[in-house]
Amino acid sequence: MMSSNTQTKRTTSEASSHQAAAATENKSRAPAVQRACAALRLLSRHPEGLILSHVARQLGVLPSSCLHIMRELAAANLVAYHEDTKLYMLGSGILFMARQITQRNPLVQIAQPHLNRLSREFEIGASAQERDGERHLLLVAAASMLPGDMVAQGARIALFTGASGRLMAAFNPFT
Repeated sequence: MMSSNTQTKRTTSEASSHQAAAATENKSRAPAVQRACAALRLLSRHPEGLILSHVARQLGVLPSSCLHIMRELAAANLVAYHEDTKLYMLGSGILFMARQITQRNPLVQIAQPHLNRLSREFEIGASAQERDGERHLLLVAAASMLPGDMVAQGARIALFTGASGRLMAAFNPFT
């Protein structure tokens, strides 16, 4: 049996989660879209998958609202649901969209042939990155002589990591 003190703490915690979600909704012109994006970002950080109640709790929404969001994302193949484990994971539709973006990215189109040449000539890994916000680089193109030698395309890397990070630190006006 749950003590009244534990029950009060749980109710207060749930209320503050719902208040935070409500405050976010008031700022957004499209709260449903914002929640769906938040769900996708959350699942991207948990490749092992998450159960619905955990997703709902992390998003600060009611499980029934979360279920509707997840069903819509699953219908678009952006989320996969595994009935045997009750886990939600990113769906293969994400890969299709990412590939479309990569194929049209001018940096990739320009850099990829040069990265391939550098990798072959010098037997090294080579990559091209774009800045992704204030703290990260996004790997948009890569070439390597050895399988598994490079970080995967689409990976987010801390801004000041490795040689690219040192260059960013040296030439970044905000550091």
